[in-house]
Amino acid sequence: MGAPEAATAPQPIGQEKRVSKVDASETWPYDDPLPYLGRRRTVNALPTRIPRAFANHRTPEGAAYRLYCQGKLARLGPLPDDARPLLREAGRITVELDLLGRRRDAIRAFKKPRKLELRQLGSESRKLRVQLLMLERRLDDMAAASPAPHEALAAQYRGT
Repeated sequence: MGAPEAATAPQPIGQEKRVSKVDASETWPYDDPLPYLGRRRTVNALPTRIPRAFANHRTPEGAAYRLYCQGKLARLGPLPDDARPLLREAGRITVELDLLGRRRDAIRAFKKPRKLELRQLGSESRKLRVQLLMLERRLDDMAAASPAPHEALAAQYRGT
């Protein structure tokens, strides 16, 4: 037959041989997260230049976010880089408002709707609408203050 396999002594618990990990994105959060706390996972930008807000934009929430951001970018034109976080947060708020509205509709469909939960959801949606209004105003101001793309190109060709 063959040579007998070498017997290995069992390792005490907690002293097992550690296998080196290849990449934090492949193992985290399923393994020990402590070695990876200082690392940032790289996320590629979406091809439409919409700021990434969700891990997967192919969900219904991601589609609603994309539609909002595309509409804003179509209306306002290209935004400066410092306005991108504002656009992302405004898009997230619209998705959250949609989810809150669906939750309120589901609670109202009960035979005996829970009044306390309806009030809480109404209060939360009012707060989010105010935040959305403030973010949209700020985006409008930033878009108005930034030069239009054709003006920037014309200035570049003029050499000024």
